[in-house]
Parts: sequence; structure tokens; C-alpha cells
Amino acid sequence: MARAPPVKGSNPPYRRHIAAGEITIVIELIRTNNPVLLSWASAVLKEQGIESFVLDAHTSVLEGTAGAIPRRLMVIDEDAARARAIIEAEGEGKELRPEKG
Repeated sequence: MARAPPVKGSNPPYRRHIAAGEITIVIELIRTNNPVLLSWASAVLKEQGIESFVLDAHTSVLEGTAGAIPRRLMVIDEDAARARAIIEAEGEGKELRPEKG
């Protein structure tokens, strides 16, 4: 079955970069075992037009223990500074990973 072409502008930025053959750098914004925090942060960023995604969610489930493997909220590098500012403005800056510089 042939796949329908994506609607123009419907792919998140990191998928657009991949489709264009570019390398996309992603930045870890938050690392936590708290699914509520991850959900909240993703929703807040999405409201501001920033696409985010969670890494290690399935690994944590497969491993079998609730807190052994934290999940990571990621954004593409070009959105990282704005995403950090949004999370800080919402009062959750303490949850942000240190910036690497």
C-alpha cells in the first residue's frame, strides 16, 4: 500500500530536517521519572509552537522498575533557548538540565 505524502508543514521540525537529509541536533531539556512533569512540559512547549519528544519512555517500561531509567524531554537545538525560557517562566526552571557550553 502506498503511503500518502505528508501535508506540507505538518511534520515536526526534527522530521523535516531528517526528510531533507540534514543532521538535526537535539538537546536534552529535562530528565525525570515524573510522567506528569513530562506531559506538562510537552503541553506548555506545544502551546508555544515548540515540538518536543520523550526518549527512553519504552526502555523504562521494559526494564520493569519504575525509577531506574529516567525519561528525557528533547527539543531541537534551534528551539532550546526559547524552550528553556518558557519552562523557567512557568516556574519549573529547577527541572531543567544544565546547559552544555
